[in-house]
Amino acid sequence: MTAPRFALVASPLLGPASWRPTADAMAGLGLAVVVADYVVGSQDTYDAIVDRLVQAIGSAGQPLVLVGHSGAGGLLAGLAQRLAPAATIFVDAILPHPGRSWMETVPPGLARRLRGLAVQGLLPPWNRWVTDDPVVKLIPSPAERAALLEQIPSIPLAYLEARAPNWPPLAGPCAYLQLSETYNREAIAARTGAWIVVREDLHHLAMLSDPDRVAAVLAKMAESLVTA
Repeated sequence: MTAPRFALVASPLLGPASWRPTADAMAGLGLAVVVADYVVGSQDTYDAIVDRLVQAIGSAGQPLVLVGHSGAGGLLAGLAQRLAPAATIFVDAILPHPGRSWMETVPPGLARRLRGLAVQGLLPPWNRWVTDDPVVKLIPSPAERAALLEQIPSIPLAYLEARAPNWPPLAGPCAYLQLSETYNREAIAARTGAWIVVREDLHHLAMLSDPDRVAAVLAKMAESLVTA
């Protein structure tokens, strides 16, 4: 089989810089990889975002492995419908939530707090949602930290409150790479769905702090999925 191409989709709360070090590490392994570059606009719908991601990912005549981190998990079903990937990998990510909003996937207390943080319909950058900046804590490299902080957007509250379309369930092989305890519930649900689930004792932003390890795990997972 032709070697697959990886499409790395960042969380809309973070930006593509969150995937760059791992993308470089994957390229160093001889893998074909693209980081999908996109930003959520104030009027964007889920379908409009997927349209833009499809254009960013493009087509290269190779089997495609879709990889989504964190909040990008809510977009992968729509992307899979359009791109028919050979495999889909969720990385410390939410799962598809057709007919529900992102706000409906989080604890009610967090949803209330975020609504209180919004100014003129925009939330502050994700790392400012809490007192202790997780980027400072988790990313030791000043250069990688600066690159990420430069791209973290002020996400429109309307996007987090919009209901995801009723996209069809994911077809084809799926897997879940869990990096942090925060995503225990999603990993359990993935395992219940008979997905391959891999647990790495890292943290939510390990694509930046441990890119070689994340790249190697993704390559191994994809090999199992695409050749299954």
